[in-house]
Amino acid sequence: MGTIRLLRSLRTFLLTYFTFRKTNVQVAYPVAVSDEATVGEYTYIGSGSFIGFATIGRYCSIGPNVMIGLGEHDMKRISTNSLFYENAKKLLLTRRTTIAHDVWIGANTIIRQGVAIGTGAVVGANSFVNHDVEAYAVVAGSPARHIRDRFSPEEREQILKSQWWLAPPCQAKATLLALQAELEGSEKNEKGTNHE
Repeated sequence: MGTIRLLRSLRTFLLTYFTFRKTNVQVAYPVAVSDEATVGEYTYIGSGSFIGFATIGRYCSIGPNVMIGLGEHDMKRISTNSLFYENAKKLLLTRRTTIAHDVWIGANTIIRQGVAIGTGAVVGANSFVNHDVEAYAVVAGSPARHIRDRFSPEEREQILKSQWWLAPPCQAKATLLALQAELEGSEKNEKGTNHE
């Protein structure tokens, strides 16, 4: 029994290692990434995580022990055991989970299949996400609920319009610095106007 577990762990490690070795994705082992998943460049995946039927964008930060796009059993069937499914993969994985760009997902989080998480969103640790999350929103809890927005609607639109995440790190950093300076300048102008 121990040998089989060891071989499975080794197989998972090797498949993940060789899948991401030639990309700019950082993976802290052990991590399992399904062949049904795609992961964008410059994304980090913490140890103990499982990525199922999902598309993950660029520059995402995924904490340890995060489960994304897992299979879900049909409770209308008499038995939920996949042994009795003719095509278990097809029946269990029906809706793709989408994580946009620059999303931060805290440790020990579960994101149900079919959920879409917008660019720049933050998901707090130990959350269970069973509904879509808007861009630059902060959600947390079980089930996850909206805590706040990271930016005003105008700032959010400006950041999304820049599409900085499509650039390599050096260019992305320059764009981010310019955006940050612009946003801080707007904030100072608003504060100055309010005091007059």
